[in-house]
Amino acid sequence: MKYIKLNFITGLLFGIIVLSMFGCNKSSQHQILTVFFDGVEPINEVAKVGEDSTSTDGTVNIKSTKQILPANIQYYLHSPFEDRSCESCHYTMGSNRLNQPQPQLCYDCHDDFQEEYTELHGPVASGNCTACHNPHKSQNEKLLVVEIEKLCVYCHETGDVSNNQSHKDLGSVNCISCHNSHGGETLNMLKPGVKTES
Repeated sequence: MKYIKLNFITGLLFGIIVLSMFGCNKSSQHQILTVFFDGVEPINEVAKVGEDSTSTDGTVNIKSTKQILPANIQYYLHSPFEDRSCESCHYTMGSNRLNQPQPQLCYDCHDDFQEEYTELHGPVASGNCTACHNPHKSQNEKLLVVEIEKLCVYCHETGDVSNNQSHKDLGSVNCISCHNSHGGETLNMLKPGVKTES
């Protein structure tokens, strides 16, 4: 009898954990967890919105990005995010999954760099647009995840870059002054007209 009770409790806890991980939305997941567990962190709400902004399926229907972004910070916004057209990229019925995988989703609106260039930058070649670009908003132009100067050296070793003969005496020139960040016709993805040291 003791083992039956233990198996029942184990099964119940397993079911609760599964439900909390795969619930329809964060609010549902949070409600399930708080019923059974103490100390569950509160949901980090980005913004308080009016009661009438919650739809019948529990998802928040924010009418304006101004409601969710701090006023004192300048953001560059991806147009579907700015227009609150989540369904342009995501399935919206009980999920936040993408409509299709990267980069096909991105190429629905943006240039297909895999067709445009013979040599591709690593993230482009692997179809990982979000390695460099935030799909919603960024404080950096082109929706970059960090400033361009920091982004390139995240993958490319600073020492290797500065020890390259072509890079001597560059000063504060950033990488995209000479290199195309998506691809090119040369292995180094140099922009047309850029001369190199031989």
